[in-house]
Amino acid sequence: MQYMNLPKRCTKRVGTVLHELLHVLGFLHQHTRPDRDQYLCVLYENVRPHPIALYHYEIVRPWTDQAFPLPYDFASIMHYTPEMYSAAPGRLPTMVPRPPWSMVAIGHQARLTEYDVLAIQFLYCL
Repeated sequence: MQYMNLPKRCTKRVGTVLHELLHVLGFLHQHTRPDRDQYLCVLYENVRPHPIALYHYEIVRPWTDQAFPLPYDFASIMHYTPEMYSAAPGRLPTMVPRPPWSMVAIGHQARLTEYDVLAIQFLYCL
């Protein structure tokens, strides 16, 4: 049995609850994929200088979803917003998409994307 305990401040947004629920199901952050540098640039100079903040931008190997390769999903419920852990939120982004994806929105989702659903279906044989 797996428990999920969220503080009240984390239950105000549906997207936050879904994000944490996918962690319970074994999913990692989209921006920690080994191929993420092909799709976005992490601006470490803008990340809050704290070990926990920096940890959240490390590439994870092996990455859970590598067994079922799906396209990089900027809109995934598991993708951080561009200002997450910023040293100056609203002014300094912590990551930006690389061309030709420079105009895509990152994060800010309140629902699962098509690729989030496919990953769940694959992982749990649904």
